[in-house]
Amino acid sequence: MDLLSRGKRDSHFASAAYLNLCIAAATVLPGVITGLLAWQFAFDGKRLRGLLLLHVVAAFIVAVLVIASWWVHRRTRQSELSFPGMSN
Repeated sequence: MDLLSRGKRDSHFASAAYLNLCIAAATVLPGVITGLLAWQFAFDGKRLRGLLLLHVVAAFIVAVLVIASWWVHRRTRQSELSFPGMSN
């Protein structure tokens, strides 16, 4: 949706894409927390190895990227609202 809104000032697609990103950023933290709790209960806190360790590392990287992407979009939207007359 973000690509469909390129070049348009007040696009409904841009608003929908931002809302989608906000929801993804809000739900990524509970997802990480429940994943860690599941690991504690299923494996009694034992050290992860192999494919499970790779899965946990990838989940943390994705969580950081989603939150960073949301933060960048949020700052960009705030700066556009602060200076509505300026265009790129």
